[in-house]
Amino acid sequence: MGSYRLEEASTGRAGCQNKECKEAKIKIAKGELRLGSWVDTGNFQSWYWRHWGCVTPKVITNLSETLDEVSGADGKDFSELDGYEDLSSENQEKVRKALEQGHVDDEDWKGDPDVNRPGKTGFRKRATPKKKKEEEEEEETEGEEKEKEEEKPTKATKRGRADHEEAEPATKKARAPRSKKAAAQEVVENKEADAVPKQEPEPKTKPSSKRARAAVVTADDEVEKPKRGRKPKAKPQEDIEEEVVQEKKKPRRGRRKSAE
Repeated sequence: MGSYRLEEASTGRAGCQNKECKEAKIKIAKGELRLGSWVDTGNFQSWYWRHWGCVTPKVITNLSETLDEVSGADGKDFSELDGYEDLSSENQEKVRKALEQGHVDDEDWKGDPDVNRPGKTGFRKRATPKKKKEEEEEEETEGEEKEKEEEKPTKATKRGRADHEEAEPATKKARAPRSKKAAAQEVVENKEADAVPKQEPEPKTKPSSKRARAAVVTADDEVEKPKRGRKPKAKPQEDIEEEVVQEKKKPRRGRRKSAE
């Protein structure tokens, strides 16, 4: 059968030509069972390989009909399949069973199980526009619910936020946006307050001891204290009278009288 070939991959370089595997650039692993379809476009000739699990029921039907044509009336001669005799006994059993039941085993099938039956086409189950829309809406709803759950704060976060709000000063919470006029008035009031001299606060408590009270004296309260020393002794009355007489006898200063 020149149109199809069965073999166990000799290398892992060949890519699967099924649409999903091709888009994902999935290779067929070395030693894995694969089915090749011969393609001749006129410009080039080549085998197009697929995973055995990517072979659709339609391809299995075509393979079975081709085998019936070359086998004759005696029934299917699997030896007529190109590469069948080189397969392991396990893989030969897989091929025989698939041709008899019209599809590959569900355990090997890589698509949706619902389409892996004779008469079905495609690789995935096709959804009707209405069902497809319902599935999309369901996915969107699930995504929104998931986002809401992620946005919900935990108990620890709520407690931390409450503690933070309590720690903030009350003036900061009550602060409201100010107008330009209010801001200018505040600047003027601040300047006036700075211009008034500050008075030093008086001591709240009086000194306890006499020595400490005497030390607390301002510049205005300072009093000139008399100098300490011995008092002069009083002179006797006789000495005082003698000094008075001597002062009277002293000549007066002035011009002398001229002789006549």
